[in-house]
Amino acid sequence: MEDDMPAGARSLKCLAHHWLAPGPSEPIRVREVRRKAGGVGSCVVRVEASKLAGNVEMLFFRHKDGFWYVFPPSNTHPCMSYSAA
Repeated sequence: MEDDMPAGARSLKCLAHHWLAPGPSEPIRVREVRRKAGGVGSCVVRVEASKLAGNVEMLFFRHKDGFWYVFPPSNTHPCMSYSAA
């Protein structure tokens, strides 16, 4: 994995290895996949890595742009505005 690679361009596997840094005998396991109705931008994956001190878990969120991030997508809501003329 190259450090100059944009974070959004990394695969879920690369991000999990980057954030959880497993050793050769410490595989990463997918523990849960949650999908909501609506397609892209609505998937959350919980991954786990075993460490000597115990298990470490992390959530990864798929955004509308199709990339995976460690933070949830922001909720955008329709809004109205007006101006006094």
